[in-house]
Amino acid sequence: NMTADHFTYQLSIPRDLRGKTVATVAGTTSVAVLNSYGANINAVTDIDDAYAMLIAGQVDAIVYDAPTLQYYAKNAGSGKVVAVGSVFANQSYGVAVPQDSDLRKAIDASILKMKENGVYDALYQKYFGIE
Repeated sequence: NMTADHFTYQLSIPRDLRGKTVATVAGTTSVAVLNSYGANINAVTDIDDAYAMLIAGQVDAIVYDAPTLQYYAKNAGSGKVVAVGSVFANQSYGVAVPQDSDLRKAIDASILKMKENGVYDALYQKYFGIE
């Protein structure tokens, strides 16, 4: 299906990356994904370098963790960049605590409560600008 984004942005689906110069952070799963789509990869050590390259027109796009890119597009990159397309490969985030930590149950309970009462979605909208 084509969407309005497809007409507005030249890059809106993964196959649009073929032959494009795309920045990502070296050593991440994004490198393998970009290789599979035939992108010309410009690997950086820090995501801030990728943002600078995009703003300067040195790369056509950035592929990296969606929440990181969405936060940048909504905040520091607002009016300069836009997050488009969908997630290529879902990956979960987690909270690491020492094994047998008393915090584990409290963290799990807090996250579940936030999801149930809508606070999680409200925070996600506030910081990432999308649902």
